[in-house]
Amino acid sequence: MAEKSHVDLGFVEKSDPENLTCQHFPSKIGGKPAWLSLAPLPSPNQLQCPKCSGICIFLLQVYAPVEDDSNAFHRTVFVFLCKNPNCHQPNSNAPFCVVRSQLPRDNDFYSPDPPTPATPIPSKGDNLCAVCGIAGPKCCAKCHSRSYCSKEHQVIDWKNGHKQNCSNSEEDGSTKRSQVLFPEYELLIEEEEFQKKEEKSESEKKEELSSFLTSDKASSLLQDCTPEELEKMSNQSEDRTFSKFRKRVEHAPDQVLRYDREGSPLLVANDNKPGNIPQCTCGAKRQFEFQARLPFNYVALHSSYNLKRSPALLNRPQKMLTVCVKVMPQLLSHLGVDQVGASIDWGTLCVYTCSKNCYQGNQYQQEYLWKQDYSK
Repeated sequence: MAEKSHVDLGFVEKSDPENLTCQHFPSKIGGKPAWLSLAPLPSPNQLQCPKCSGICIFLLQVYAPVEDDSNAFHRTVFVFLCKNPNCHQPNSNAPFCVVRSQLPRDNDFYSPDPPTPATPIPSKGDNLCAVCGIAGPKCCAKCHSRSYCSKEHQVIDWKNGHKQNCSNSEEDGSTKRSQVLFPEYELLIEEEEFQKKEEKSESEKKEELSSFLTSDKASSLLQDCTPEELEKMSNQSEDRTFSKFRKRVEHAPDQVLRYDREGSPLLVANDNKPGNIPQCTCGAKRQFEFQARLPFNYVALHSSYNLKRSPALLNRPQKMLTVCVKVMPQLLSHLGVDQVGASIDWGTLCVYTCSKNCYQGNQYQQEYLWKQDYSK
């Protein structure tokens, strides 16, 4: 019998881009951010990678209002990452950035009434970079009609067609699609359901193992194994954290996000568990809110590509590669991550947010991300 949990799952689906603009309060992956508060936006410096100083690109956003908080009638959490693969190191959150925005029902940008398909995009707000959609304090010196977050993105836009259209007064103020962005998809949220299996006792597990080790099958399978290899297999079999993770996600293998505010993340390894989460700038503790699992598909559809280029993947146990293929077979092709680089990879990204939902008007608040990789 299927059981329901307190966890909500996110799945990707192609959607009309008009449904993913800010006035519809979407949860989505890729494209440009659909900002909640439209001014002031986080500055380009706030979304700058601390390693290479490049601009972090929008990855995903989750619309998550809080019913009993009047200042969080609208509430969205945004995640950005640096696309330079050299900036991504094992278990390091440095090339990621998380910001939170929330607004009361009566605010400077949106009607208190629910949006309809005919609801227009708000006209007020900061200028947006034509390439990536974050704040664009710079502009084209010639036409003054296109905004940019950085000189780098201005050069990209110039090469992508603005050079020919600079004097065209009817040119759209944004770049519709570029290699800078991830393809855009809607995040559909559903309550988790799973079939709970009866767990075997420790004595039953030991009896099964003992029976296997004395069998002819074990002798034939293990005869060529060195002591070091047997020790490694033994250690892998003891990774109960990964086993728990595998069993839980196999009920909904297409999930890309798990939302469990005030709950706990579903971890992928015993190593590098979340700890010492810094307090919010307001002084309140941060609590777990959701986790993203996008990179499973980096292995799923482009395993040969990754294995040739990523030493970290070569060192992973084969059982992990197999599970990666099973868990999320669609998303890699959706995101086009082969353009990102094979060394951008992670087990899970755990996002922590202010437990008090501190509210500073239209300002964006920085939040915290913990990156956990698979055990080697």
